[in-house]
Amino acid sequence: MGVNITLRSHPFTLIAALILQMTYLRTSLVSHAAKYAIAVAENLTYKVALDQVAVVTFTDKSGTIIEVNDYFCKLSGYKRCELIGQNHRILKSGHHPIEFYKDIWKTLSSGMIWRGEICNVNKNGELYWVDSSLVPCFDADKKIEKYCSIRFDITKRKLAEIQMLYRIA
Repeated sequence: MGVNITLRSHPFTLIAALILQMTYLRTSLVSHAAKYAIAVAENLTYKVALDQVAVVTFTDKSGTIIEVNDYFCKLSGYKRCELIGQNHRILKSGHHPIEFYKDIWKTLSSGMIWRGEICNVNKNGELYWVDSSLVPCFDADKKIEKYCSIRFDITKRKLAEIQMLYRIA
């Protein structure tokens, strides 16, 4: 299928071969760029959708908050600038024992995903509950680079559960 071209070939043949190769490379680059643009657009769509219904935060590997979404600011009562650089301990309600948090860090630092419910306190001192998935993010060397948390507000459900318990008791 290919043409055997050497430096001894006619100059026009060399030029034609180079033009064909450049056209192929250009087409290939355009195709890859288009696929990349589509992937970026899809990821942005997922992010926008998730940000509407979930609390999303990223921390560095030591647990310092490096990114938060608007929903987290709304639920916690803190401004973004008050959260960035802090640790999630700023939200600690006192409801969970220290072993609870040790278990979370043990799970995450071993590269595993932690799932569970956490009782936090907002800036105004009000308790709120979140159903949480805490996920380690890995770099190219498969080392933990940062953590992502995705949380859903379940405060209304928890309050209903507590009311049911008091009715039964």
